[in-house]
Parts: sequence; C-alpha cells; structure tokens
Amino acid sequence: MSIDSLLSELDSWFNQSDVTPVRAKFLSKLATLEYCGWLEERFDQMVVNVATACGVAGSNTVRSTMKSTHGFTYTLHLREMLIAAIGERGVVFAEQAMQAAHPNQLDALISGLATLKLARGYLAHNSSLASVPQQVTINAPSWCINQQRVVAKQIDRFETCLLQTSQAIHAAL
Repeated sequence: MSIDSLLSELDSWFNQSDVTPVRAKFLSKLATLEYCGWLEERFDQMVVNVATACGVAGSNTVRSTMKSTHGFTYTLHLREMLIAAIGERGVVFAEQAMQAAHPNQLDALISGLATLKLARGYLAHNSSLASVPQQVTINAPSWCINQQRVVAKQIDRFETCLLQTSQAIHAAL
C-alpha cells in the first residue's frame, strides 16, 4: 500500500456520515503520524540514493548517521544525513542548484516540515484523553493528502539536484 492510498483510505473513513467526533480525531491523528512516518522513510531512501550515487553507500559514517537520526526536519535531520553522504559543500551546492532550478521551493519545504513537526509533536506527545488548555487544530486526513503531494514533489526536485551534485562529486574523485 502506498502513502497515497493509505491517506485516501483514512480520509474516506473520516468522511463517512456516521463518523463520531472521537473517531474523526483518531483518524486525523493517525493520518498525520502516517504522513510523518512516510517522510522519515523517504528521507532515508533519498540519503541512500545520494550515497550510492557518490559511491559511499557502505560508509560507516552514513550508516551510523542514518541509524541515529529520528525525525524529519530539514536542518536537524535530513541535512545532517546528507552531509554524512556528500559533505557540507555538496549539500550547499545541491541547495544552490535547487534554488536556481526551483526558486523558493527549498524554503517552502523547510517551512512545511517545521509546521508539520509542531503538529506531530502535539499529537504524539498528548493523549486524546488529556484536557486541552487551549484550542488546538488537528488537521483532517485531506490536509495530509494535500501536504504529502506538495512535499513529495519538492523532495523529488531536491533529490534530482542532490543526485546531480553527487554524480559530479563522484566523477571528480
């Protein structure tokens, strides 16, 4: 099952006429958590692809960095894993290539991940039974579907820039 079909299934259940508010909340929470899990897996695959293109897929540094990284923010998670694979300079070149080819898309990705981290943090660290001291927005599965589509395109574009940079680095060695 793909993330698209999983989120669509959750959205379908969410939109049933007999869904209770409690069930809708659980489905929304699950959709957000599944989307975040997909992001972590997608980032790991991106790093493996970049490391393979650079000829360092078996590197202890890359493996240990990936193993110890749990999260999906850009700076603290993805960027650090990429640095382990192609170095700081390679990541900077790829970021510049992304900015040139797709202006503002890397910034939009970084911002979207930060927003998602906040939403996920609240959902993952609070029980559905806990009293809520303030109004909290829990996004419907349809929000996750839309965000996943947008972010997937941004990630694909960035990965293309990363692979081009990686291949250039590998060819120079």
